[in-house]
Amino acid sequence: MKKSKLFAFILILISIQLLESSCMNFKLSESKNRGISQKSLSKSELLKSLAIYKGSTIEGIDFEGRARLEAKKILIEKFDKDLDKKINFIHENISIPLSLRDMGFSYDYDEKTWEAFNLGRSGSEEVRLELINSISKKPIDRKLSLIIDDEKLSQSLEKIAENVRKDPVQNGYTYDFELDKIIAKEGEGGYQTDLETLKAIIKEKKDSLSDIVVPTKELTVNPDSQKIADSVNTVIGSGETSFNAGFWERAENIRVSSEALNGYVIGPGETFSFNGVIGDTTSDKGYQEAIVLVGTKEVPGMGGGVCQTSTTLYHAALKAGLEIIERHPHTMLMSYSRGGLDAAIENGLIDLVLRNPYDFPVLIKSYYEPGTVYFDILGDPNKANTYSIYSEFISETPFKEEDILDNSLEPGEKKVKVWGVNGSGYAAYRENNKTGEDQYLGDTWYPVINQVNLVGREIENTEEQVEGSEE
Repeated sequence: MKKSKLFAFILILISIQLLESSCMNFKLSESKNRGISQKSLSKSELLKSLAIYKGSTIEGIDFEGRARLEAKKILIEKFDKDLDKKINFIHENISIPLSLRDMGFSYDYDEKTWEAFNLGRSGSEEVRLELINSISKKPIDRKLSLIIDDEKLSQSLEKIAENVRKDPVQNGYTYDFELDKIIAKEGEGGYQTDLETLKAIIKEKKDSLSDIVVPTKELTVNPDSQKIADSVNTVIGSGETSFNAGFWERAENIRVSSEALNGYVIGPGETFSFNGVIGDTTSDKGYQEAIVLVGTKEVPGMGGGVCQTSTTLYHAALKAGLEIIERHPHTMLMSYSRGGLDAAIENGLIDLVLRNPYDFPVLIKSYYEPGTVYFDILGDPNKANTYSIYSEFISETPFKEEDILDNSLEPGEKKVKVWGVNGSGYAAYRENNKTGEDQYLGDTWYPVINQVNLVGREIENTEEQVEGSEE
């Protein structure tokens, strides 16, 4: 019985302690929410307090008795969500939403809480106490202001600029044969985001931002286009190769293909495809059947000789400083070009592709006469880099011979089916005529072509035949 009474007494004590603890926590929580009241402080305690004084408010919130960092935390919890507000940037049918936070906006929590904290902390004790008493009756309020991270704002506006832009269209250049000059075609203007004006609008209206129509500024076609075209008046690279005009069909193919390139203009930064201009070498274009190289075999084919045209143009392009995007060698040395400096083409398979690296157009001019084809590339002599070209022999691999029995041949008779060609390698270069600097163009290796001989059966020993007949 005594034990049960004791147990009950202990339970009562525990309950009382829990109740007191609960009440204490409630009082502490209430104090935290309201801050420490100034009424409970003596004048000395009030002056030494590190809390914000009553009436020193921000956005109407009284932080009496609160530390500055606590006030800042309360403001962040209340107002920071406003930074997620979206502003639509509008241009025609485009709308690009960005939040204030995305644009680098934040509130000046630190500045305002320091202002609130420092109020009543300067001057003599009498001055301070008078001000503290005054603002407790007549609060001094501050409004939060938006501040901008200029770098982040610029980065976010670049996203708008990427979407609100129309590049001007320079319709390029063409060659007028009658005037013998390049003509700049009329272009079409464009526009881009006026970032400075847009940034100024945002900063001016930062405290009351709403949807913004994106300001733009005009992008015009280069007004000096014709002046640039007129500067293309000097040969900056030329090529010349010779051929046997007696092979009329091959000569005709060189003439037709070179004339197709005459007057072609490669604009600044543009690429040129030999096959793209020449296309299929068909009879309706005037091409003839002549010997073409297929692998290592010479066979009849349409357009035989056009590779000499591409090679000659290649020489001119190298000397004019054009960038070589694509070039392929032949499978054997060509008589019209030094090793490593030829350029084979085959429509749909291999091409000669050039790029104009200059800020001015270049003009291709061709000249043909029986036995010789020429190419000149014209440009601005004051800006162009001109070159000399050469190649160096690397090594040679001798061909081997293979004999194949051919019963149709007489005993001891021998015919060449495939002529042997030694394999060889060449390193090609071009030298800058202004600086003397060499540019390595690459190595070219021409494969060995082994010779194939057809031979008749061996001649029998006639002496043995004679001896056998005597027996």
